[in-house]
Amino acid sequence: MTSSLIAVDPVDPLMTEILADFPSDLFNDNFYYSWELIDRYGREWVIELAHDLGLEDPLREPVTLGALQDRLNFVPAFSHALSWIVRGLEEAGHVAAAGTGDSTTYALQRSLPPSHREAVRRACLETDPANQPTLDLLDAAARAYPAVARGEVKGQEALFGLGQTQLWLDYFSNANPIYAVNNHLAAHVAVLHLAPGPLRILEVGAGAGSGSEALLAALTAQGRLSDIELYHFTEPSPFFRRRAERGFRAAYPDLPWQFGGLDLDEEIPAPTVEREGYDLIYAVNVIHVARDLDRSLPQLRAALRPGGWLVAAESIRPHAGRTISTEMIFQILEDFWDVELDPERRPTPGFLTPEQWTRLFEENGFVDVEVLPDHYRIREVYPRFCTGVVCGRA
Repeated sequence: MTSSLIAVDPVDPLMTEILADFPSDLFNDNFYYSWELIDRYGREWVIELAHDLGLEDPLREPVTLGALQDRLNFVPAFSHALSWIVRGLEEAGHVAAAGTGDSTTYALQRSLPPSHREAVRRACLETDPANQPTLDLLDAAARAYPAVARGEVKGQEALFGLGQTQLWLDYFSNANPIYAVNNHLAAHVAVLHLAPGPLRILEVGAGAGSGSEALLAALTAQGRLSDIELYHFTEPSPFFRRRAERGFRAAYPDLPWQFGGLDLDEEIPAPTVEREGYDLIYAVNVIHVARDLDRSLPQLRAALRPGGWLVAAESIRPHAGRTISTEMIFQILEDFWDVELDPERRPTPGFLTPEQWTRLFEENGFVDVEVLPDHYRIREVYPRFCTGVVCGRA
């Protein structure tokens, strides 16, 4: 497809083969072209941020990330965002890396080009005007970077302050095609894995409820809404939780709802004689922010009935260290990067590779672990694809 502004390569036919078992409207042409342009938009922001943050001059000579941070007087909390920007420059061929670990140095290969972000933005909106919430949230995050780097504001304040709530509601919405695909894929996978009979569902990190909407629609389509014995909707944010509760009690007044503020970093109640386990634990874009996955994953497994499933929609990092454009939004948020790391199993905050997710699920007691679609094949064909679901059975 070629818009009047920006050319995008056609979809590789092998992708159609790999995704043949999934609904055709999930990964359609609109999603593909939109994602290609949004990915490019984020990478244009990387160039613009490198200019805005003054990275070009210090990168003319080999420099470690620590020395770069010190030279520019950036606050320690900005180190993850700085690393992400420099790695983005490296992936684009603007910067070369040498060495390993903390001793790795980075140096410009050539002067940084000007940003073409505005042209890419116009092309993205021309492809689908519904892409605007993703572009707007990327803009809000990127424009906060310089102030966050200097310690003038924290990322949480910049992105969750007064006037920013609607940005997040618009982004985490099924009207936003780039985000909605996560919800619909998770719902599709969940319904496929559920055994016949009564259903007890726990949703963690449910936000404003767009993932719940997708799951309830999928269960309705399968004629299984009446099977729900309990839908336990949990979200730590009182604002999002109360908003969702008002909407769902009105839309589904006969469902056996329970609303709560469960936080993945706190105790997750295990089944008892008085309290049964769940058939499904459903999590859309939340497991990666658990501070200690080796604590949270066993608790989630223990909360399931035998044979129950954890279905977690996650952005999948194709290869270790590779950046994903939309994670620019989260690099300045403490909840995203302040997690327990492990050099092999969880080497970086945020999104993980299919191997890392599989290992974490299996080592924490899940069986029949899958990463769907098949990211092992997809990354060899289309390494920018990152939408996925990790699921495992108790």
